[in-house]
Amino acid sequence: MSELSLLAIAIGGGCGSVARFLLAREMGRWLGNFLPYGTLAVNVLGSFVLGWLATVFLDRPEINSALQLGVAVGFLGAFTTFSTFSFESVQLLLSGAGLAGSSQCYCQCSSLPWNVLPGHAVSSLKLTPRLLNFLISATLS
Repeated sequence: MSELSLLAIAIGGGCGSVARFLLAREMGRWLGNFLPYGTLAVNVLGSFVLGWLATVFLDRPEINSALQLGVAVGFLGAFTTFSTFSFESVQLLLSGAGLAGSSQCYCQCSSLPWNVLPGHAVSSLKLTPRLLNFLISATLS
């Protein structure tokens, strides 16, 4: 693995963790704190985006591998988080919020794998090449 790839993963990871924090905070403000809605939101969104990007990256081998790693491993790896989901679920259960803890586990485990499929389907739309070219040109300029 090249130094550029490692740098791309590090930069992507920093950006992904900040994006996760901001989205989780805003979801909490918007929807309250019965469930950790922010963690659910980032995991659902991240699963969808990863399904979309994995398909796009396979179809577009000309996309630089460092960019692919920076987005998929770095950004999405830091943006989505199973460890936060696990911790928050246990905290809910230990605090006596059994319904909320169980709801959290059910929502996360039942929805996340299925979000990869729509991401994969969206990647086949004709919008994908234009959107991807825009994103690549925006990150390179």
